[in-house]
Amino acid sequence: MKKISIFIIAVTLILGLSQCKKKETPTVTPEVEGKMVHISVNAGHGDKYILYPNTGAYVFENGDKLYVGNNGKYVGTLTYSQGRFSGNIYEPSTNDYLHFYFTGDEVPSVTPITAQGGATPTTSFTVSITNQSDNLPVLSYGRSNIKYTNKTATYTCMLENKCGLVKFITSEKITKPVTIFGMKTTATIDFADPGITPADETGVITLYPDDGSNKQVKWAILLPQDAVDNAQCRMFGFEHATCEVPEVTNNMYYTTGVNITLTAREFSVGANTKVAFSSGNLQAVFPEANTTPGKYYQAAPHQYDMIGDAVANTCIGNNQVTTAGAVDLFGWVGKSSGSNMGNQGICNDTDDSKYGTKAGESLRSEWGPGMTIDGYTGYQSEGTNWRTLTKDEWGYLFNGRTNHSQKYGLGIVNGVKGMIVLPDEWTLPEGLSFITGTSDWNNEYNIAQWEQMEWNGAVFLPAAGFRTGVECLLTNADGNYWSSTSISDNAACAFSMTFRSNHFVTDQTWNRHYGCSVRLVRNVQ
Repeated sequence: MKKISIFIIAVTLILGLSQCKKKETPTVTPEVEGKMVHISVNAGHGDKYILYPNTGAYVFENGDKLYVGNNGKYVGTLTYSQGRFSGNIYEPSTNDYLHFYFTGDEVPSVTPITAQGGATPTTSFTVSITNQSDNLPVLSYGRSNIKYTNKTATYTCMLENKCGLVKFITSEKITKPVTIFGMKTTATIDFADPGITPADETGVITLYPDDGSNKQVKWAILLPQDAVDNAQCRMFGFEHATCEVPEVTNNMYYTTGVNITLTAREFSVGANTKVAFSSGNLQAVFPEANTTPGKYYQAAPHQYDMIGDAVANTCIGNNQVTTAGAVDLFGWVGKSSGSNMGNQGICNDTDDSKYGTKAGESLRSEWGPGMTIDGYTGYQSEGTNWRTLTKDEWGYLFNGRTNHSQKYGLGIVNGVKGMIVLPDEWTLPEGLSFITGTSDWNNEYNIAQWEQMEWNGAVFLPAAGFRTGVECLLTNADGNYWSSTSISDNAACAFSMTFRSNHFVTDQTWNRHYGCSVRLVRNVQ
């Protein structure tokens, strides 16, 4: 077989409108005898593979791949660079077309093999589209307009999307991953039966977050399937929710929106008060040294994250840090304190009088109101106003709820010690165990196991230690979480919930200058 250069023309795809484009090229003269053929695919519409959900359009980026089939087997991969896919194909047959498969960033389940060197070529492989938290894995297929011939210099093709782009709308603003069950998550590419075929098995898809400011909008690439009634959804901090997924067809662009109604995962902290916990301990972030954090506060990325004896906890000044980093141990500042101490206790002074001079006073400025955490901003409404539990609410959480003694226990998550708190309604994930009580760190989970506990509503409070001045002590051994309640007869102290192995109280007295952990909650109806 002659070695020739062949140009195959492809274009940017738009979900809802597949298109193709021809381009005239000069005749290419055959060059060297052999089985290998070099071909190129001209993309023509930019060099970035980005799917724009609001328009449905995407273009390619360097490194994207087209898998090529011919005569029932895999014959090569074309790689995108500077506006063109190119690469070598092996032993193409004139009895068949050239078949092109685009799988986005999704890697085949097995590395496909060509017939080069006498190897047995791959005849099929699968791709999974389960995790879409970072990209939308568009799956497309097209074939050359005529059968392969070593005398033809120019081909055209049309890549058609074998999937649908579907918009989801949550009833609450959510920044943590959202998953939906009962979806077809695997597609088969069979070179003997060209096309992309969804497998019958169903699984979980993690939705893609909207790139804009609307945290209620999520997107997903779904494989063709029948409508799904009451598809189960999960996300941190919420009860299982359901949604009605419409029938999905090839090249579908469904922008009407699938509504997901959420009910917060509830923890009773009073006879008539229920709350949801933020998804991690409070952190004040200092992007640069010697700056104030302003309103740059966040929940820790994971429930088991803690700064401990590291920057910037050990570099605290007067509402500043001397090096970039995040602070997660805060002093308790009363309303009578001078403003020079900072609203949030980010200070290394060990004189308790500097943190307030009146016994029984409230916090000078709550950590929660006005802050946007997990998609919620304070002062919007009672249900979305982040705040700190009172001493009595900490007490009710652990000692007042129905079956309260069965709703907490010490444990270790990803190597971090802490307190595990279960919601009012709780189902233990299959295959896992949970031991109640605070006699020892009895419950140990790796990340995958903890994710199952977390999905079912479990909250983890790391034993982040405490800070005095700029010295952090008992990290990964001692947990201390401020309440919003100060002591009525001692202006130097406030209450915290404190735990360690064989010691647990919900009304521990701490001097205000000590830096303790803060875990915010919001009221739920």
